[in-house]
Formats: sequence, C-alpha cells, structure tokens
Amino acid sequence: MYKKGKVITFVDWQGVNNTQDPALIADNELQECVNLYVSNTGRLISRPGFTKVFDTPAKVLAISKFKNDLYVACDDGGVYKWDGTALNQIGTHDNLGDVYMQVAFEKLWIADGGKLKYYDGTNFGTIDDLIYFTENIGSGNGTTTSYSYTTKNIPVSPTSVSITYTVGGVLYTAVDDGRGSISGTNLTGTIAYDTGVISLTFSTVPDNATPIDIKYSISDVLDVVADFIEFRQERLWLAKGDSLYYSGIRDTAKWGFIKVGSKDESDISAIDQIYDRLVIFKEGKDRGIFALSGNSEADFAVSLITKGVSTKGRNKVSILGDLYFLDGVQLYSLKTVVEYGDIKPIQINQRFLIKDGSYSLIPVPVENVIFAFARFSGFAYNPNRNAFTSLATQEEITTAEVIENQIYLGGVNALFKMDNVILIMESLIFTLLKQK
Repeated sequence: MYKKGKVITFVDWQGVNNTQDPALIADNELQECVNLYVSNTGRLISRPGFTKVFDTPAKVLAISKFKNDLYVACDDGGVYKWDGTALNQIGTHDNLGDVYMQVAFEKLWIADGGKLKYYDGTNFGTIDDLIYFTENIGSGNGTTTSYSYTTKNIPVSPTSVSITYTVGGVLYTAVDDGRGSISGTNLTGTIAYDTGVISLTFSTVPDNATPIDIKYSISDVLDVVADFIEFRQERLWLAKGDSLYYSGIRDTAKWGFIKVGSKDESDISAIDQIYDRLVIFKEGKDRGIFALSGNSEADFAVSLITKGVSTKGRNKVSILGDLYFLDGVQLYSLKTVVEYGDIKPIQINQRFLIKDGSYSLIPVPVENVIFAFARFSGFAYNPNRNAFTSLATQEEITTAEVIENQIYLGGVNALFKMDNVILIMESLIFTLLKQK
C-alpha cells in the first residue's frame, strides 16, 4: 500500500486565456481572468461577493454615512436614511443628473446641480437657510414712521437685503439696490453695507403690533449651487459651470468664488484632491486639468496642469499619492502628467474592454488596488504591479463608495456592500491522492 500524489502549483500564474494567442496578450493584461485581482505581492485574489443591505425605491445615485446611519440619493428625487431597520425619506434633491454627498461640519451636504442642500440629523434644507440671517428691527405701534437698526453681522452683502413689514393688513417686502438704497411700497431707506447701519422711513404707518424684519447675508456668493463637492482644509468646495465656490473656514454662512479658465468655453466636470491641491477637470471646447493651491483666500491660485485630457464624474480615484482617471477608454496617472509632462495613457491592450462611459472608481481598502464599476462590468487595476483584470457583476452597479473601509455599491433597486476578502490564490496547490 502506498500513496502517489500529483502537485499542481499556481505560483506566478498569469491567468487563463483560450481565445487569444499568448504572444498577443500584454504582460500586464488578464482580460479573460474575471473577478480576480492582483495584490501587491503578486497574488491573485478573488473579488469579494456582495450582500444586500436594503432595498431602495429607485436607482441609487449617491451613498454616504452620517451619524452612524447610511444615506442614499435615488433617481426618483428622494434622499433616504437607513437606520438599520427602516428606510425613510428625509428630503428631495433636484434630480438634475448625478448627485454627490459629503459629510462636514456635523452636516450631510448634497450637491445635485441646484442649490446646495444639507441635513443636520433633524432639518433638511438648502444653503439659503445658512447664508441668510433674519433679525427683528422693531414692531409697528400705530404712530412711529422712522426706524433705525444695526445688523448683528457685517459687512452686509449688496443686493442681499430684504425688509418685510405690514401696512393696511398687507405684507410687503422692500429690497436694496446694491448701492445702499432700500425701497418698497410706502417705504424708503438706506443701508451702510460695511457697518450694517439701516435707516427706514415709512410714508404710511406700519400696522400696530406687526413685526418689521430684515433678512440679509454676509456672503459674497448668494446663489450657492453645486454639481460637485469636496472637503478641503476646513472648507467646503463646490463646482458649477466654470466656477469654484468655497465656504469660510468652518463657516458655511459666507462663500467666495474663483473662476477657473473662464475663457476656455469649458465647464468643470469633476473635482478631487491630491496632497494639498484641489484638482479641477474641465470638459468642453478646450478641455484640460487645473490645480488650485493655497490655504487662504489671499493665497488661492489656479494653475493649468495640462490640456487635451480630462475626465468627468466619478471616473477618478486618489490612491497611493496619485490620482488616476479615465478619459474615454484610456486610464491616466495625474502624477506622471505633473512630474514628467507625459500625457500618454497607461498602456492597456485594446482587447481589454474599457467602455467610454461613466464608471465609479474606488480604492480597495488595504489592498492598494482600484476597482472600477459600470453597470454589469468593470476592471481592477493594481498600480504597483501595473496589472489589469476584468470584473463582472450579476447586479447592475450604478455607483460605488468606500466608507470606513467598507465598499458600498448602489444598484437599480438596492444598496449592496462588498464582503471581506476571503479567497486568496497564492501557491495554490491541488494534491490528488490515490491509494493503491
């Protein structure tokens, strides 16, 4: 009696391909190797499976976590909160296309192409709730026609002032003209924007016991709208058209703006960060990539990185001190572009079917690998190994996000999370024992 064994080893295995001559396959390409990715040590690791977290009423556009609860924005216009047992709608977004969410200053912020929105755990509203102040100047007493007041916040922004008052049982609103004059029905007045001093004169006495209120802002930007959002150096950064909007330092009552390439007839199509810089991608007639540096308003500076390449939406990811992005069907490294002026894409054989469309690129926690998802397919890329593999999913993936080292995937009618990595193919040995 004896045992005879056969050992098959998969050390340095580079995948199986039964449709192409091996000589035609690039050495960094495993197009037929589906749902495996290459680790930093050269191991082939199985792409983890998915677990459904909860059903959603419509396609998931954005995912976030705030105060231990999960939030999704869906393409039915709803923003929903999952508390672990139930999904409840907390508000609505403008449903103008993509939606992005960011947690900062103890609020969940939502950029949807319209006015910036927020949720503080109780209230859902727009940025107007935060950039405008409402104060009481006084009350009508049946005799007084002149009032004076000094705002609690200065300097007051021109054209932001409105005065509400009641005369003859009718509620009226007067506004400033941006030059210090205030006018309305039965009312004239002035405001000194720098000091906040207001003088009002009524031609008809305001109704007795009715309030006279002022609403105003100290923000340089009064219409805070956003397609994209990032949190950088204690400020919120928004992008819309060719403009960047930025909040004060931990202060969302005051906003400034910077024009980015205003003469290039292109709009901002994505923003991200690398080191201490905000990276701005623009699409349009004269597409390109810009960087914003500086820590204070006096130091903010926008510089052109390169023209002719760009990206959009979630087709980019920061990982390993670099920013990788898809431009059409080509993958680029921003670090290579900046340091060497080389705008050549990372070489991927044309048979590796990256589609020209909207991907969600995410970093795989711990592994330093990029996953890219677009509907039912995608790819994995290890920058250290310059190795590509294909991904496929049974569920249609609409967006992806990494939150606290957990990968979440949005679907058409559900939110999924990716399971932990459990299958590793390193020196995998199949031993066939046969007794005789």
